[in-house]
Amino acid sequence: WNSSMNTAEVIRMLTDKDEDGEYVIPHIIYADAYSSETVAYADLILPDTTYLERHDCISLLDRPICEAEAAADAIRWPVVEPDRNV
Repeated sequence: WNSSMNTAEVIRMLTDKDEDGEYVIPHIIYADAYSSETVAYADLILPDTTYLERHDCISLLDRPICEAEAAADAIRWPVVEPDRNV
């Protein structure tokens, strides 16, 4: 998948060097459950879990569509174990 609306500009920023030949962005850390084009430029890749592999608190308090009755509207329970140590 393409996670950038302007891939050419993002690639330019990821590979841009200063006058000393050093990368302007010295280190790139990628953390996601899915691979993207950014992985090719990452110095460190941290795998994340998907919503099916982790406990989550689902709240609408930061983007209410109605009056919330509690701090958490729902608690998500994992349905599968992660296939890696995260």
